[in-house]
Amino acid sequence: MTYSGRPKKLEDFFEALIRARFLVYLVLILVVMSFFLGEPCNDCKYYLRMAYFLRGECPLDNLRSPFCYRFLPPLLVSLVPYWPEAVFPLMNLAFCWLGVIVLDRFFRKAGFSAQESFLGVELYIFSFPVLWYAPRAMNDSSAMFFRILGIYLGFTNHYLGAGLAALVGVHTRQDLLAVLIILAIYYFWQKKYRMSQTMIACILLAMASLAAVAYWLRDAPDSFPYPVILMSWSEQLYFNLNFRAVGSLLVGLGLPGALALFSIFARDQDWKGMSRETIIFLLIALVVSFLVPVYAFLVARFDARTVWQTYVAMIPFSLVGIRVLQRTVPRPGPGIQTKL
Repeated sequence: MTYSGRPKKLEDFFEALIRARFLVYLVLILVVMSFFLGEPCNDCKYYLRMAYFLRGECPLDNLRSPFCYRFLPPLLVSLVPYWPEAVFPLMNLAFCWLGVIVLDRFFRKAGFSAQESFLGVELYIFSFPVLWYAPRAMNDSSAMFFRILGIYLGFTNHYLGAGLAALVGVHTRQDLLAVLIILAIYYFWQKKYRMSQTMIACILLAMASLAAVAYWLRDAPDSFPYPVILMSWSEQLYFNLNFRAVGSLLVGLGLPGALALFSIFARDQDWKGMSRETIIFLLIALVVSFLVPVYAFLVARFDARTVWQTYVAMIPFSLVGIRVLQRTVPRPGPGIQTKL
């Protein structure tokens, strides 16, 4: 007998996976998050305190900035009549799942096939940030959802929806201002000046809303909404150039970062299906997104969370890198007909 029928069966299996991909995404996220589900961490306690504060069960002087300014995830948790320690991971699961559904749509709109989009989402799910940060009582999963949603809506020219997503999202993490900056630059490059001006107005509104939250919680200890340099430049560089910080950078970039490097060698055929406007949009998004970890490196604690937010723009380049590898790496010959 021969094994000539097996590749067809395998192909049918992957096609079935892609048809049911949204359910597959949910199962895979559950598997990845289960390793550290509900594990405590140093930052978790501050978000949990904020949830209890919004329920009226925690005094103001127990809060700490900038965690208390990111009030939206704790607010959603506080509305559920159950322990915040249990609700937070479930909320993160929901945000992760909704985020990858939108991410899948973004990849398709960018010009990738269904199979490539499926692979891109897998690169996102099987990453260190999702494994390590998503299961904990933290705000990063919700911030990633609003970031993905804002970029997708902006890319598809639903600029009012994108502005609204970012305006809401800044109350999960302040660095969602980067989404508005990306869209303002992109629309300006496209000479869509009215849309660019709308994004600039949204930036001002977002900053005003952050200032309002800061005023609301002005009596909270260390109440300043942005990181500030508390050390000398030499101390700051040493703090973020140690083994922990460099290791966090490398695992944060992970396989998506390694594959994205191969896009440097891309030829015209490797950009097949992607318009010039799409490539420019992704380049703008990637450059602006990487300014956030650079800022964190210079003035705050640097870890894989700051790299996670670059995935939305980086994974498309990872998929192009895979195309480069498929073109350059020799493929094995035809399957051997084995008789039994």
